[in-house]
Amino acid sequence: MKNLLLLFVLVGLALAANAQELINFADLPDMDSPSPMPNGYGNLNWTGFSYVDPYDWGGAGSGFKRGPVGRDVAFAPYACNTFGCNASLSASNGFELVSAHGAAGYSKNPLVVTAYNNGKYVGIQTFMMTTDVQELDFPPSWGIVTQIFFQGSVVLYDVSAYTLGH
Repeated sequence: MKNLLLLFVLVGLALAANAQELINFADLPDMDSPSPMPNGYGNLNWTGFSYVDPYDWGGAGSGFKRGPVGRDVAFAPYACNTFGCNASLSASNGFELVSAHGAAGYSKNPLVVTAYNNGKYVGIQTFMMTTDVQELDFPPSWGIVTQIFFQGSVVLYDVSAYTLGH
């Protein structure tokens, strides 16, 4: 009986979760100046993130130009304010952030990534960003979360995540 119940729970979770999605910004409109990331893109809400074609934007640092020519990148933040350099990804139904490819846009800096599930702290990971592309692997122990905060500056070439049913 316990095994049957476990099977039903696992099948239910599998049906609720979408396949792992690779968000690579290739289908965003080509922009030659920074524009806000559209909410809902890749089934996520993007706060504090902008996107641009780095090869068309004169303000792009070397870390912006490590990906394919003609493909937009997402980056955060466009400008820091009195509260620091912050951005976030969120989804009310939850998501699991698996990995991303990113770089520092202009110079080496720490990127602190903090995960929350419905306001409850889940975990934190710090990456030392350079202007070279690196893979950012997020802790599997975070599991499903509803919001992830980014403190620091980062250029994202792609994001791999599981999103839950909408």
